[in-house]
Formats: sequence, C-alpha cells, structure tokens
Amino acid sequence: MKEEIAKERPLKFIIYTRKSTDDIDNHIPSLDVQLVFAKETTKQNNYKVVKTFRESASARSVHNRPMFDEMIKMIEDGKANAILCWHTNCLAYTPLENGIIQQLLFDHKIAVVCTNERKIRHPEDYTLLPSIAMKMATEYSKRLSEVIKRGIRSKNKQGKLSCMAPQGYLNSRDENNQPIIIPDPKRFCIIKNAFKSYLTGCYSVPELLSYINDDNHYLTRKRKRTGGHPLGLATLHQMLKNPFYMGKIRDLDDPNVMYDGAWEPMITEREFEKIQMILKASSKKPNGKTS
Repeated sequence: MKEEIAKERPLKFIIYTRKSTDDIDNHIPSLDVQLVFAKETTKQNNYKVVKTFRESASARSVHNRPMFDEMIKMIEDGKANAILCWHTNCLAYTPLENGIIQQLLFDHKIAVVCTNERKIRHPEDYTLLPSIAMKMATEYSKRLSEVIKRGIRSKNKQGKLSCMAPQGYLNSRDENNQPIIIPDPKRFCIIKNAFKSYLTGCYSVPELLSYINDDNHYLTRKRKRTGGHPLGLATLHQMLKNPFYMGKIRDLDDPNVMYDGAWEPMITEREFEKIQMILKASSKKPNGKTS
C-alpha cells in the first residue's frame, strides 16, 4: 500500500548533472551533454522539474559535493521526490552515498531515479552488478554518441561551433553568458592577409607558411598542454580548406550542406571557392604554385 501511494504521488524531479576531471568512469559525458539529455527527457515525459544542479566535483570521497548534499536535503524535506541523471555513477561512488540513495528509495522519499538506461523504483535495484554493467557498456556508449551528435547537429543548424575556434578566432561569451566566437585580435589580421596573399596565386602553401611564421612571427594560441609554437604545414592546409573562414559550417551528416555561421568571416564565398581551385591546380605543379 505504501509503495502504491508513493507511485501515485505527483513526481517532482531534480535534474542532477555531475562531471569531474578525475572521474573513475570516463564514459560520463560533459555537463552540457547531460543537460541536453535531461531536457529532452523532461519534455518527452512532461516531467515537472523543481531544481537543476550542475556539479563539477569528484564523487570518490563523501561530503565533497555541496550540490549533492543540497539535493538530498530537498528530498528529505519533501520538496522533491524524483531524480533525473545521466547514470547512477553521476550520483555516487562511495558505499555511504549509495546507501543514502537506497535508504531514500526504501523510505519512498524517492519515488524514482531516472537515467538514460532505466527507471529505478526499488532500493535493491539501485546498485548494478559489475557483470550487468559490463553488458550495458556497448549500448551506453552508443546512446552517448547519439546524444552528442544530436547536440552537434542542433548547434550547426544554429550557426554555432561545437568545438574550439580555429586559428584567427577565439571562443568567448556574450553579455548573457552564451558561447560566441570572436576574432582573435593578435592573429585575425595575419590569417586574413595570408588568405588574400594566397588568392594572388603567387604563393605555394609552404611559402605562405613562411610568410605567416617568419614574416609575422606567428605563434599558435597557448593552452595548458599545447600551443605557443609556429603554425604547422598540415594545419595551414586544413585552414585553406575550411569553410569556417567564409562564415559557413558543414552539416555533420552531409558535407555538401552548409549553414551560416554566427561569426565574422575572413573571406567571401567566392574567394573560398577560388582558393579551392588554386589548391587543386597547385597540387599538379612541381613547385606548388599556379602559373
């Protein structure tokens, strides 16, 4: 009877997303991907969401996650009775925190825990046996890939890039804290002038590389483990073929379909097409130049 009453109660969901750089389970996707999954699930099932938590903390030790603790308090206070998360590993690794979730399920304070794989209503179902988890790994990876691709497709159609900005541009945020792409004040003009120079047909790609690196003392953007060095020849070849520089982004499934990008282009579409013609013609010449 008590369980039937619990099931009949209106569900008040908490969306809990968590990702840490030292996660034991490397299959856990980014917070943004987890949030895409959660929003799609709530929309499809018309779930009522009372709170959304984003946490970047390890679950290896207890009492290390203030958002997790706040979620548990909300459930104990009756402000929520359901959890939506990507995977049970996002909730807890330690026996103590696993036990907290199981006890709340046992007491019917949690009516259901929804993940991308299943719905958990009973405390004994909360912990997966290792053998079962191994069997689910393939399907888990497949679903993760599908979620990521859906996110990339959606961003592409909106003219947004789903990866790091290429040379000459920077990733930034607007006044509403939304991700945008802006010209790199140190490199934009150098790359743009290089494109214009190549359009003359007087430069081979190696000579263009020398113009960028030697004449302009070009260094790539410095990151934690990469960057801070001259531009590479292979990178330059990729840049000359990248429609990003004419303000376009390719469709994930059909490379012939392109969407207008939400950033300042360096060259026009006609100039990009001419560059492709020069590249094709120069590949047939011994010195790499057009005649």
